[in-house]
Amino acid sequence: MTVFTKILRKYKRNDRGAIMLELVVLMPVLLLWLVGSNAFFDAFKTYLRASKASYTAVDLISRQEVIGPNYMRNVASIFESIVDSDGASPTIVASSIQKLNGDLVVHWSVSGNGGGGLTNAAQIPTEYIPNLVESEYVILLQTSVPFIPVLSWAQLQSTIYTNTIVVTPRFSARVSFDPNL
Repeated sequence: MTVFTKILRKYKRNDRGAIMLELVVLMPVLLLWLVGSNAFFDAFKTYLRASKASYTAVDLISRQEVIGPNYMRNVASIFESIVDSDGASPTIVASSIQKLNGDLVVHWSVSGNGGGGLTNAAQIPTEYIPNLVESEYVILLQTSVPFIPVLSWAQLQSTIYTNTIVVTPRFSARVSFDPNL
């Protein structure tokens, strides 16, 4: 028994390899933390870019007096370049809305890819529209940016970041739409 206790005492005093053991224990934790924080940062970055790109797009539209399909394609191109959605296709829809006889009316609505947007007043998200004076116009911009995580980490799943922004035209009473532009 004394031989066994001598070996145990000798082993207890020996601290060679302790740093390597700590590295082996902590390295997986550090790697998981690094990968996880990268995944959450990517989601947050996509959310912020979608928000900033939406405000940029609505500002570009609100500064015009007349826009057309070509202008909307250019705005959509700028929107997509700001978002940089890694292969996913973001969407953008701009609409001109007026309060007329107490009701909201869609004057025009166009998508960034040249398609249609809102088709009737029932599709207007009224929770975003402020109190308007009679005959006042606003620009409604609706965007959606898909987020697809590279790694699924801690319940991080694919989602779509949507933004709905309402602004008044900057330099005129309304922004008109000319399909020939």
